[in-house]
Amino acid sequence: HSQGMFTNDYSKYLEEKRAKEFVEWLKNGESKRQGMS
Repeated sequence: HSQGMFTNDYSKYLEEKRAKEFVEWLKNGESKRQGMS
């Protein structure tokens, strides 16, 4: 039971981490596109 809770928390943590990385990637892409123009 506690193992399931841990896995659930861990997957939530991974999702948040992925979302933050995605936002950073978007920001980097935006600045690169603006720098090119």
